[in-house]
Amino acid sequence: LAGLLLVRRNRLPLAVLVLSGFCWALALRGNTFYWKHQHEAIFYVGVPLTLITLLLLAACRFGAARFLPAAGVAALLVFALSASQMIAKGPEAVQAAMRQQAILADMTAIREMIQGKTVVVAHSEDNRSALYGDSNILDFYLSGSRIRYANGRSPSERDFVLIPHRDESAPLLTPRNQVVFLYDSADPAALQRSRIASLSSGVSGEPAARSVFDVFATNDALVYFKAPCVDPDLRRKFFLHIFPERASDLPESQKAQGQVNMDFNFQSRGAAFDGECAARVPLPNYAIASIRTGQFHGGDELWEAVIIPDPDAYREAYEAAVSREPDARAAFDLHLDEEERTLTYVKEPCAAPDVEQPFFLHITPERADDLPPDRRELGFESDGFEFRLRGVAFDGKCVARTALPEYAIARVRTGQWIRGEGEVWEATVQFGE
Repeated sequence: LAGLLLVRRNRLPLAVLVLSGFCWALALRGNTFYWKHQHEAIFYVGVPLTLITLLLLAACRFGAARFLPAAGVAALLVFALSASQMIAKGPEAVQAAMRQQAILADMTAIREMIQGKTVVVAHSEDNRSALYGDSNILDFYLSGSRIRYANGRSPSERDFVLIPHRDESAPLLTPRNQVVFLYDSADPAALQRSRIASLSSGVSGEPAARSVFDVFATNDALVYFKAPCVDPDLRRKFFLHIFPERASDLPESQKAQGQVNMDFNFQSRGAAFDGECAARVPLPNYAIASIRTGQFHGGDELWEAVIIPDPDAYREAYEAAVSREPDARAAFDLHLDEEERTLTYVKEPCAAPDVEQPFFLHITPERADDLPPDRRELGFESDGFEFRLRGVAFDGKCVARTALPEYAIARVRTGQWIRGEGEVWEATVQFGE
């Protein structure tokens, strides 16, 4: 409104820039205990307003004011597009935002108790950005206190201990907090051991995969454990790819890849103390066909493990399939279950060379409109896979299973192929026969 009323004043852009930053700074100063913005945000207001004011000046000065309504509509469209892209990030973005708000609320409650006191933060200083969000949040909320980091030790001089872990057996001062917890006279070393035990809870028996880390699969999470554990083990990023049984369970933006990428840094998911380290990653609540995980450094994979959460289900699928005639015979027998929307591949006897080559799967629907727009000209949807990600081998037998789309299918064509050489074998299964 100020820009429209005072658009002919040459000093207006400067005034807008200065005054908007000044007002924003006053708001921050007046809400010290409800601080939710970085100080750089002062400029996020002034710079766009100044640019808009300059555009208004230019439009009026050069007789282009009649184009302002069209420019306004264009600006709204750009805003709507950027907002929709933010919304499309889905549950992950919402979950991250909710965690950040919980951290801010927790730190606000903690700040009131620790002014002028010595606070031991029960982990390495390197972890603070991963555990508390923006790297300056911890310093801001603990300003006015003496901060010391445990770094694997238990400093004797301390009034309070801070750690993102709830331990009811320790003297907890913030029972209502959700993420960050303050303790009175607790032993930082004991809290760190308790945190590793908590991250490893639910783990029993043999790990689902053994490599640089042992990886355990619980009902709702993956647990990574290593002992002895050294600093390089923690600094290398982890990759975690989840392959659902049904692609329809994936977010719209990830259906084309057929997997969910949940890569993470150890500092954000784990804890290390006294030569042991453990990390815990919650899994999606839909049915999972397989999990591929490991670590990489500099673009190269250092180690990899593939986990089939429910191998017994594949053995049951094998027994059910061989109890009836296959729908097609080739190198593998193919069994179609139209009611369950699955295609099962079985082979006996089966050896390692039988499953080395990737499988291709071309799904032709009854209606072309059911295909993604980029596949309609081709006429079928492609859903290739590696055996290790959708199958198991046991007792000289091989069985793989893949879920089919919910739309009406005319036929599927499948087989194996060698890159650069073509198909090794192929078979077609007609629906409704």
